[in-house]
Amino acid sequence: MKLKLACLFLACFWVISCQKKDSATTLVTPVEETLNAQIKSDNPALISTSNHTFQVEVLSKMPNQGITAEITLTREDNGRQVAKITQNVAQASSSFTLTDFPLNQTFAVAQVKLTSKSNANNVWTGNFKIKTSVASPVSEADPAQYGTPMSNVPTTDKMVMYEVNIKALSNTANLQGVINRLDEIKALGVNVIWLMPIHPVGILKTVGSPYCVRDYKGVNPDFGTLANMRTLVGEAHSRGMAVIIDWVANHTAWDNPWIQYKSWYSQDALGNIIIPAGTNWQDVADLDFDNPDMRLAMIKALKYWVLDANVDGFRCDAADFVPFSFWKQAIDSLKKIPNRNLLLLAEGARADHFNAGFQMNYGWDFYGAIKNVFQNNQNATNIFTTHTNEYNAIPAGSQKLRFTTNHDESAWDATPMTIFGGKQGALCASVITSFLGGVPLLYSSQEVGRQATLSFFNNVPIDWTANADMLATYKSLFTLYNASNALRKGTLTTYPDNHVVCFKRVFGTEEMLIIANVRNANSTLTLPTALANTNWTNALTNNAQALGTSIALSPYQYLILQK
Repeated sequence: MKLKLACLFLACFWVISCQKKDSATTLVTPVEETLNAQIKSDNPALISTSNHTFQVEVLSKMPNQGITAEITLTREDNGRQVAKITQNVAQASSSFTLTDFPLNQTFAVAQVKLTSKSNANNVWTGNFKIKTSVASPVSEADPAQYGTPMSNVPTTDKMVMYEVNIKALSNTANLQGVINRLDEIKALGVNVIWLMPIHPVGILKTVGSPYCVRDYKGVNPDFGTLANMRTLVGEAHSRGMAVIIDWVANHTAWDNPWIQYKSWYSQDALGNIIIPAGTNWQDVADLDFDNPDMRLAMIKALKYWVLDANVDGFRCDAADFVPFSFWKQAIDSLKKIPNRNLLLLAEGARADHFNAGFQMNYGWDFYGAIKNVFQNNQNATNIFTTHTNEYNAIPAGSQKLRFTTNHDESAWDATPMTIFGGKQGALCASVITSFLGGVPLLYSSQEVGRQATLSFFNNVPIDWTANADMLATYKSLFTLYNASNALRKGTLTTYPDNHVVCFKRVFGTEEMLIIANVRNANSTLTLPTALANTNWTNALTNNAQALGTSIALSPYQYLILQK
């Protein structure tokens, strides 16, 4: 026991002695070699990259635990940060990829900071400028104007719009099929054609929707080529019809090239790109309109179609989802294109669309009101109330698009033949909707009374031989509309009744009187004093029509009277 204690004492004394000796002679842990690095480039002060990458080479001995590299790039022209990378590096020569770096006609100032992972005080910093030598959506040059802009683009008070479902309009389901039917569309009295999206459709997560855009500057190869699109526009112009195209600004396909610029898209808390909030649209990625580069790229794409295909404007999808400030910026830019009078329709109901520069937005409330009157026997006066409320909510001179169907309603709800109670009801609803006020819209297939729903995801050709009498009536209605200042822009007087819609429109000496029974039953209208015992001409038959003190109407009967 004594021996063990003695040994322990000696060992302790030896350790203490060694510690004292060490402290007197050497030292601390050796300092690792000071970091030194360089940017690998022919011109270290300025890197021009064609693949969005650059290299940093560590010249000193690499620290044992490696280094942390932090690279921050800031636009030289406006000071905005465009990329930031943090990466752990263990090798002397490391390549860095700028995954969200769209500029190529300006420079970014890069700040590089290398920090030893074993000694936070061992730091190297360097600065240089960088640009990409490949074109980006922001900086691509605008094309020259193709063709001659249409000089007689219709104003909204003279407009009849026709929505083209390209996949259904013809057996070929392409742009040539639209070209082949231009004469039939013109014969309806149409002077503005709206083409549903013409762009390539996304493949990743797709459901086949044309509103899932893979390339804003491309033509869906199933539809044809840019040359076909130019031909279509030129042929429409030669017939006095303007052409607008559907524009999907709110979101893109997941395989749109823009997806490489992650900051152009809305993200969740974990940095994942998300679908549009409040929707179940899994096939599309939501764009972030707080990103100024994305806005500029979108505006360039809009201008591309005006310049390179000579289109006359845009129907802007889901316009209520997109902020006012972008629409104002975009429309202000479009208005600077010389010799253009562009038509701009917002699919939405916000009043600020008009302040941004749109001439038209959707009459959704009116559509809901007329459906409820026909389907649910609501009071016919609700149609007048809704009409007044919609126009009181928008600036004077602005217009509502009025319709009894469109691609969404005919695909997901039902066609007018079902909603409004058959052929006569569908025509009656169209007369009220088109003549009460606003810009009338026809959707391909409604003029021949398609009964079944109509997909816009798949090729479902319309039977143009159906209901020839209905087609003839639509032609007569819009021939009358185009010839009548009163129907298009006359002063409106309404005569309320529970079951019959009755209104008069007057322009100068021209008077047009519309009487329409909205019930699938006989109705009798007691005529107000202003209309009782007056003489008119039936505008569709040219026969004299004398009114007494009341008028009996069969189910869904309508009269269009003039004097």
